[in-house]
Amino acid sequence: MFSRIKTKERGQNERDRDDQTVLSFDDFSNRFHQMCSQKQIVYTKRKIRKKTFKTSLSEVLAILLLFHRSN
Repeated sequence: MFSRIKTKERGQNERDRDDQTVLSFDDFSNRFHQMCSQKQIVYTKRKIRKKTFKTSLSEVLAILLLFHRSN
């Protein structure tokens, strides 16, 4: 249900599945906070660190804005 942000190239099947995935802004926000609480994403005021990939705060805000505008 939740498509991850990755810096590595993904397989075609995974991209196809992501194209069919539409999350509301609330769903995305809830999932983001759930991942933070499970320590999958370490969130600080200065930066966001991910164990498997790095995502800057500006990238996360851009993604949140895209999800918000799509609704």
